[in-house]
Amino acid sequence: MGLFPMPLTSLRLFKETDLNPNEMIIYKTRMHPISFVVGSINPLVQIAVGLLIIATAYLYRDVIGFMDDRLNTFGIILFAGIFLLWGFYQLVMEIIDFVFDQYIVTNQRVIVENQDSLFSEGIVTANMRSVEEVNLTQKGFLRTVFDFGMLEVKTAARTDEIREGENLILTDIPKPKKVQRLIDEIAYRVKREVEIVPEEVLKACGLMN
Repeated sequence: MGLFPMPLTSLRLFKETDLNPNEMIIYKTRMHPISFVVGSINPLVQIAVGLLIIATAYLYRDVIGFMDDRLNTFGIILFAGIFLLWGFYQLVMEIIDFVFDQYIVTNQRVIVENQDSLFSEGIVTANMRSVEEVNLTQKGFLRTVFDFGMLEVKTAARTDEIREGENLILTDIPKPKKVQRLIDEIAYRVKREVEIVPEEVLKACGLMN
């Protein structure tokens, strides 16, 4: 037994061991890198503002008493620290989302693994038999040029794996039209009990060269 018998956080990635019997992963993806870069801009700006406040205070330390006057120094560091801490927190959350959020398509389910924080994880799944429609939203210059967007997987009435009225959202995934076609194709085959060969369906949907 190691020093820490239990995990210190809920950070984890979906593994082969998490699959159901006779289930296999057909396709796995995550947020597009461009979406991650755009989401990181605001945290980086806040960090830059915090550093700028400290740098400015240091340059004009003789005027404002930075590092000489304790009260002024404390106030400036506190003010800059708000930007720095909030910026770093948001940046860490963006990194966690990019690394640990996964969207998985198997021969049985669509799986959305969402890492909400260091200590909170959510996994929502939909059985392929319950999939009714898959809607694509791809708006904006960046999403169109770099080909990423959002898929909403709408399901039938309540099942054992998904709460009634809750749809799966695959956020800013690459090649959304091809993934949409893949889910539709697998759901179609599952409902008609047609054999699913991973290489075949991936090639048919343009996801395999």
